[in-house]
Amino acid sequence: MKKILLLIFIVPLLQSCLSTQKSTRETSVWLDEQGKEVSEEKYRNKWGKDGGFARWDKVEDGKRIATLPKPIYERLQGSYQGLHTILENLSGKEYENNTTFLLDYVYKDDFCSSKYSNNWNKSTTKERKIFLDPQKKEIEKKYENVVILHLFQEGVTFKSSEDNSYFYTDTKNIILKNLFQEPAFCGSHAIIKPDGKILIRNGEYRLDWMAEFIEPENWNKIFNL
Repeated sequence: MKKILLLIFIVPLLQSCLSTQKSTRETSVWLDEQGKEVSEEKYRNKWGKDGGFARWDKVEDGKRIATLPKPIYERLQGSYQGLHTILENLSGKEYENNTTFLLDYVYKDDFCSSKYSNNWNKSTTKERKIFLDPQKKEIEKKYENVVILHLFQEGVTFKSSEDNSYFYTDTKNIILKNLFQEPAFCGSHAIIKPDGKILIRNGEYRLDWMAEFIEPENWNKIFNL
């Protein structure tokens, strides 16, 4: 009798767990940039296209909700010296005052890939480094005074070592609060130039693709729109 009761208890529990996993994997609510519920088709017409909006998914009451919190591209004018100081404090390094910063930012609780959770083990961290290293090397060779930093929102852990010396935790989420402000599906990139001009690209993108905006011709096109 005890075995039967135990099985009766376990089966509903497993069904409940599987149901919860399924509901968080599959999006059930689609919200546009104004927070209004729309069809999946209308949502996808606004998401991920140049000139469109970046995505962010969250879970509320067991439902996965897709939102459009901000544009894919953001052009800003900020305090270079303030951000320069923050990045020096995060990295523990000193940078020249004519440094152009290229940031690659990872958000907590990102549904982008099942491979990357909030806890990056040694293998995951190494895999990311192997992917980024050749891009970083080529960018630093091509452009002068460019510093590349791979930042993780506080709450995302990774295996630090001398080999991934440009991987840092955004302590107290100071860069998130002062620069990105809202998370984006699959991360964000940012270029910060000494004159205080900032270009943010939200959503999945390669580091070397982002670096192409450093070219004066491309940069001027963006900021003269």
